[in-house]
Amino acid sequence: MANSQRMSKSNIRGSILLPGVLSATKLKKILIISSSHALSRPKFGKHLLSALRLSGSSTTNIWWERNRCRHDNEYRAAMQIFEYSHHELGSCVGKLKGEVKAPIDVIFLHSLGNPGRAGAGGIVRDNDGQLSSSETEALLKWKATLQNYSVPAFRSWKLTSSPSSPNTNTTATASSSSASIPCCKWFGITCNKAGSSVVEISLPGLELQGTLHNFTFSSFPNLLRLNLSLNGLTGPIPVHIGSLSKLTLLDLSNNYLSSVLPPLSILSSLQFLDLYGNEISGTIPLEIGNMKNLVELAIGSNKFTDMIPHVLANLSNLHFLYLHTNELSGAIPYVMGNLENLVELDLAENKLIGPIPHSLANLTRLKSLYLYGNQLFGLMPSEIGDMKNLIDLGLYQNNLSGPIPHSLANLTRLKSLYLYSNQLSGPVPSKIGDMKNLIDLELSENNLRGPIPHSLANLSRLETLYLDSNQLFGPVPSEIGDMKSLIDLELSENNLSGSIPHSLSNLIRLETLYLHSNQLSGPMPSDISLYLYENQLFGSIPQDFGSQASIVDLQLSDNLLSGSLPQQICQGRSLQRLAAQNSSLTGPIPDFRNCTSLMRVRLEKNLLVGNITDSFGVYPHLYYIDMSHNRLYGELSPHWGKCKNLSVLKISGNNISGKIPLEIGQLTQLGELDLSSNKLAREIPKELGNLSTLHLLYLNDNQISGHVPVKIGKLINLDHLDLLANCLIGSIPTQLGQCSKLLSLNLSYNSLNGSIPSQIGELVSLQVQLDLSQNSISGPIPPELENLMMLEILNLSHNMITASIPFSLENMVSLVSLDLSYNELEGVVPNTRVFRNASSPQAFRNNKELCGELQGLLPCNPSLTSKGLKKSGHKVVISLVASLIGLLFLIFAIIGVFFLLRKKVKKGNIEEARRNHGNIFSIWNFNGKIAYEDIIQATEGFDVKYCIGNGTYGSVYKAVLPTGHVVALKKFHPLEGELIVDEESFGNEIRVLTELRHRNIVKLYGFCSHPRCMFLVYEYMEKGSIAHILSNQAKAMEFDWLKRVNAIKSVANALSYLHHDCIPPIIHRDISSKNILLDLEFEAHVSDFGIARLLKPDSSNWSSLKGTYGYIAPGI
Repeated sequence: MANSQRMSKSNIRGSILLPGVLSATKLKKILIISSSHALSRPKFGKHLLSALRLSGSSTTNIWWERNRCRHDNEYRAAMQIFEYSHHELGSCVGKLKGEVKAPIDVIFLHSLGNPGRAGAGGIVRDNDGQLSSSETEALLKWKATLQNYSVPAFRSWKLTSSPSSPNTNTTATASSSSASIPCCKWFGITCNKAGSSVVEISLPGLELQGTLHNFTFSSFPNLLRLNLSLNGLTGPIPVHIGSLSKLTLLDLSNNYLSSVLPPLSILSSLQFLDLYGNEISGTIPLEIGNMKNLVELAIGSNKFTDMIPHVLANLSNLHFLYLHTNELSGAIPYVMGNLENLVELDLAENKLIGPIPHSLANLTRLKSLYLYGNQLFGLMPSEIGDMKNLIDLGLYQNNLSGPIPHSLANLTRLKSLYLYSNQLSGPVPSKIGDMKNLIDLELSENNLRGPIPHSLANLSRLETLYLDSNQLFGPVPSEIGDMKSLIDLELSENNLSGSIPHSLSNLIRLETLYLHSNQLSGPMPSDISLYLYENQLFGSIPQDFGSQASIVDLQLSDNLLSGSLPQQICQGRSLQRLAAQNSSLTGPIPDFRNCTSLMRVRLEKNLLVGNITDSFGVYPHLYYIDMSHNRLYGELSPHWGKCKNLSVLKISGNNISGKIPLEIGQLTQLGELDLSSNKLAREIPKELGNLSTLHLLYLNDNQISGHVPVKIGKLINLDHLDLLANCLIGSIPTQLGQCSKLLSLNLSYNSLNGSIPSQIGELVSLQVQLDLSQNSISGPIPPELENLMMLEILNLSHNMITASIPFSLENMVSLVSLDLSYNELEGVVPNTRVFRNASSPQAFRNNKELCGELQGLLPCNPSLTSKGLKKSGHKVVISLVASLIGLLFLIFAIIGVFFLLRKKVKKGNIEEARRNHGNIFSIWNFNGKIAYEDIIQATEGFDVKYCIGNGTYGSVYKAVLPTGHVVALKKFHPLEGELIVDEESFGNEIRVLTELRHRNIVKLYGFCSHPRCMFLVYEYMEKGSIAHILSNQAKAMEFDWLKRVNAIKSVANALSYLHHDCIPPIIHRDISSKNILLDLEFEAHVSDFGIARLLKPDSSNWSSLKGTYGYIAPGI
């Protein structure tokens, strides 16, 4: 401030220009005034001259001579550049101007030693002009704090220049207009008519990254509108934003602003406040109730908690109130009915409870009311029918009960009515047919009963009608065929009966029709895009079906149809999904070569015939096809290798011949390949080793010859390999030991020879079976098989295996079936628990000289026993001598290493606990048996610090086992006042998961069952649940859209496996973001099968309501 006064006294007036303006300035003579005594003149002059030359300035004669102006007679008038000490500025500048013969164009104020002084680092124009605007400075200062201040929109944010006027000395000006401040011409900045002050700052959608901490709001006393929406701003909203006393619009929506909301009541002129889509937390400030001019209050999609403050009812001018998608709780305040000017009210997706207040009926101007996704209960107020201006009403996903009020028929302007996922009962009101403007009517997932009212046909504008998942009965009204605007019609999962009306073919705009899971009967109509599976339809499919281009989906599975598929089904070239499995279809398979839009095809378990070579082409979008168990013949075309998105290819149980095309090795997305039970011949292509995503390979029951390719060892994700009943020769490749995820290996009924590779013992995940029977394998049983501790079935029968049975096989604690018959084994069969439990009397028959105490074996003769004892005696002597030598050595060494042994005591105790606690509490993991005490020690008795999540039935803990492996433990909660936990959920999860083998379903390693403690041991997922990731902003950004799409695909694959590949099908019943876990690669895995259900094919499959609200599947 002192400098400014001195400059004024010396008649130095002008605009401060940053050095960047030199690029547009042609300077002749420059005066430098510096407060830095340490400034190196040559260095400073060199840089200044370089900058001027690079910018095209005509200044070329710049030289230095020290002249500190301490004595007035020391300056020289002939110099073009002068350096002055800051403390002499006031007394010197005036004299300098008088003494310098040539006029001075620009004075450069260099205040390195004190950057807080006025004029620091700028250029001051030495002619009449406007003083520098504080608003301009504030904007430039804030821009400099942004991480991406160089965005194209900010290119105009600099001080510009214009050529000098003939009658002025000015070479650097801030604007072409001397009346306006520099920033008025900048992008996003609007000034008043006089150009003297900023009234609007609008910078939406520029992806700005930074904070508001350095935004000097006090520099903008006349600001009316501030819009910084759709950017990447972080941090809190500063308290000093309250200095914008004239502000009418504040839009900071869709940023990452956090912390609590500061008091904003000082913004008394504010009319529009939009903070939507941030991370603001805490309670809604009560001071907002004093902002009487507010017209719109939008603070949805944040993290506000606690109750809705009653003071919001004071905002009598409010038209729009958006509080949705927060964590607000409690009841909806009754006084909300006082906001009589409200046009839109959105309280959706919170934790609100209680009934819907009757006072909302006072909001007669309201057009949109959204209360969905809460926990509201009770009856729907009949007074809602008095809100005559309503256009959209969304009350879905609550716990509302009772009938649908007939008064809703008074809402004649209503276009959308969403009441699904409640507990509404009674009939569908016939008066709904009076709501002539309805476009979308969704009443699904309730307990509605009775027939479908015929009056719905009056809704001529209706495009979407969802009545599924209720208890509606009676026929499908033929009048629905008059609803010519219908696009989506969903009537599935009710008790509808009778035939499908032919009038539905009049619905020319209809794209999807869901009628499945009813009791419909009769012939199937034509010319409709159909979802008709799981009914009792009979008769043939109309042969002209599919000739219309609108057919996209056709779902006919599990019916009693006859005849063939329509041969023109692909004529429209729009078919994407075709499902007609298990429907008794016969006749020729259609020509699918024109169906290039196909994505999913299921035709298995029919009696279709045809040449597969001529019926299929290339499908760029196809990801799933199953034509198993038909009567197809011909050869596999190399074109299958061009279906790049194919993940499942199943053509088992047909009469396909020829060889396996090596082009199948190009299907990099393939996860399942099932060509079993055909007549395929020749060798297995080595190119199959390129299928790195393959996890199921079934080539059994063919006529394949040659060797097992060594490249199969490259299939690191393979979990099921079945090559039984072929003509394979040669030895078993040792590379199979690299398939570390293998669960089942079947090479039986071939002509394999050689010995069993010891590398098979590295397949520690083997659990279902290891079947090498009916070959010509020789040599001994490798003792490394003891590592297969999870294996349940071991069949080595009908070979030429020699030597004795290794005693180490007793470590295969999971064996339930063992068959070593028809070999050349000899010696004693171990009489251990594993051999007693896993073998039958026939398991050892037809060998050379096996004996023992097990049933079906001859007792060992004395000579064999004696011989064995002698051998044992020698071993004992050797052991005793070695032990004595070792003991003497330890005695001499123990004094010197005593301190080392003390350090190892703790480790020794752990190892001893691992050896000694293999009791009824034992579980299994991939390295063997782990005692119950290890789990307790790893979690310190299930200490809360190891807890990583909580659920309905238990808590999840992370445990690092003594082996170094990390597992997840799901410990079930005891019921209140009892010792026994929810055994049904516990047993259900074990029963389901022990049967499942899928890469996108979490693996169960074992369990512990005891009245006081029940837990499951799972594969540990490093990234946690999707719900956890989405609740964290940084993790959610890492979980980008590509990863999310892949996660969706993974979940879809898992559900498809559960619903279609498991017998009987399994319904999870609780698919939610909390139950989808992600590994390090963000691959999704479905977990928590506590309420899963097996669907029995011969039952009605009714069940009580289960699952998470908002995620409950419609097919339960």
